[in-house]
Amino acid sequence: MSAIASKPLNEWLHYLESLHPSEIELGLARVSSVYEALGLCELLPSVVTVAGTNGKGSTVAMIEQIAIVHGQSVGAYTSPHLFQYNERVRLNGIVVSDELLVSAFERIEKARGSVSLTYFEFGTLAALLIFADVGLDLVVLEVGLGGRLDAVNIVDSDVAIVTSVDIDHIDWLGNDRDVIGFEKAGVARAERPILCGDPNTPSSVVEYIDKIGSIGYFNGKEFGVDDFDGYYYKNKVGEEVRVEQTRSPALHRNNLSCAIQAGALVIAGFNPQKAEKVAANTAVQGRQQWIPAQLCSGRRIVVDVGHNPHAARSLRDLLDAQVQRGEVYCLMAMMGDKDIDGVIDVLSPKVNHWIVSGLPGVGRAASVSMIKRKFAEKNVVLEGAFEQPSDALAYFVERSSVKNTDLLVVFGSFYTAAAALDYFNLAL
Repeated sequence: MSAIASKPLNEWLHYLESLHPSEIELGLARVSSVYEALGLCELLPSVVTVAGTNGKGSTVAMIEQIAIVHGQSVGAYTSPHLFQYNERVRLNGIVVSDELLVSAFERIEKARGSVSLTYFEFGTLAALLIFADVGLDLVVLEVGLGGRLDAVNIVDSDVAIVTSVDIDHIDWLGNDRDVIGFEKAGVARAERPILCGDPNTPSSVVEYIDKIGSIGYFNGKEFGVDDFDGYYYKNKVGEEVRVEQTRSPALHRNNLSCAIQAGALVIAGFNPQKAEKVAANTAVQGRQQWIPAQLCSGRRIVVDVGHNPHAARSLRDLLDAQVQRGEVYCLMAMMGDKDIDGVIDVLSPKVNHWIVSGLPGVGRAASVSMIKRKFAEKNVVLEGAFEQPSDALAYFVERSSVKNTDLLVVFGSFYTAAAALDYFNLAL
């Protein structure tokens, strides 16, 4: 067994990247053995697990804030991060210190013996170890990939959520919503609630819930968005409760309704008005985040981590909702293994000017030449192609022909969003 002790966090992270031959290896046997060796299953409080194609991080953040406003102590685990690894682990809304992470890594290293762990598996165990040590009222965990075989699924959650089901991670999960839905439904547990936030829940999810005897809560049935601009949910005794919307939420309303329903099931003394208000005011960096006008020469710019056709449809809805009707510019930089064609198809009818960029230093990133080829094959005109996002952003911000009503949408990956936020000095 290799051992590293008392090393800085960045050295630990480099070390974790080298531990396993693959970045991803789905399956619970290895990580479960270390989880059991650490004795974590007896130490965790109530747990909410959040799976889904999109909306996981937003839903985790809203549940986290709902818990905090109710006086609960809460730990949240999300991935990936935008700027620093610490963002993945939060205690009461505050990112944890390097020291806490390093201490957890050291203990896992001693406990794992000869077991090989991926970077994500090691990090998941570290988050759980930190949460167990602190002693919390609630833990909210975001699934990394899929659900059934994801490392987060070693934990038997009290409430599971599947926010949405759509096509992504085809190499790992398949290219069919029913197949993908089955994988995500794997976070469900017998006789415990599972919330399905997708208004069109795949039949595979419903069948799996019925098969294992989980308690299904479905968007549009047990909970959801109401016609009178509010939300409804079922309380712990099964009664329907309605709550008015206080403001247009910063995050997607379907995810907000999931957060309210989850809060009602796991938080003692749940107050729906208090929950709705704090959830509506919750924002997450990189999720349809507007750049303050004073930072971008008065331009209208929104940044999003979206990286698949499902997320592109959400961006399309955002464009449709705009009151100011100027020209729409899109700056896209994506991973090479994502459905670039599908994203172009969704957004092209709404976009007047396409700009693309590479992501230097990101091994999985699609090259500029690859993206240009995709556009050419679809006969979609590209206005600009740049090797790095900063040059593409400068092109838009400094261009004299851009009007105050025009809008730039920057999207395609966490790396793309991080580059844009850093460009405008909005990095954490």
